[in-house]
Amino acid sequence: MESQCWGNDMWMSSTGNTGNREFGILVGKGYKASEAIVEMRKRNKTVEGINTVKAIRIVLEGSENDFPLLHGVNEIILEDKDPRGPITYLMNSHRI
Repeated sequence: MESQCWGNDMWMSSTGNTGNREFGILVGKGYKASEAIVEMRKRNKTVEGINTVKAIRIVLEGSENDFPLLHGVNEIILEDKDPRGPITYLMNSHRI
């Protein structure tokens, strides 16, 4: 059974004034994830999605060749990697 809330979650993530969205904008502007978290704390804002990313990392253990998008998110958020690397990899090697 699918949650009826997923549409609202997607909408708020994309257009709402959320900490997760603001964090993503900072990373998109070139902040490392750790720097963006510090900036968010200065603004007294939280990034709830960090805990989700940490949980996903645990679930993904042992599946290095699967779920490249989720692994890329982990590299960007938890390992402070430059987003251009994982994004370029996804765009060049995983055609839809």
